[in-house]
Amino acid sequence: MSIIIDLFKAAIEFLRSVWDSIKKFWVRIINFAKNIVNWFKTPARLRKLKADSNKIAVAIKENLENGEVNVVKCLYDKSTNTVDDDELQKEGVGIEAYGYDEETANAFGDKPMVILS
Repeated sequence: MSIIIDLFKAAIEFLRSVWDSIKKFWVRIINFAKNIVNWFKTPARLRKLKADSNKIAVAIKENLENGEVNVVKCLYDKSTNTVDDDELQKEGVGIEAYGYDEETANAFGDKPMVILS
């Protein structure tokens, strides 16, 4: 359980510290399957996840004061408690949106992060 708490803390810290350095794009509404899950289904990411059991797919959400939402999609290495830097530099994606659909709201619930693998 403590690794999950550490993971949440690291994820939030990561979101705040690197948001400006990752590629961003705007969408009106974040759709869980279209904007989040499908990003992790690319062959290169699936190979990384299958090849290293310490790597997990995570989506990190931050509700902004202006009512908008930031979501970062990345691979996280549990063994080092760090984001896959190579992946982040090449492919890390941040989404800024006005809100999210019901499926995304249900997936996150009141949690700041969803672990997808």
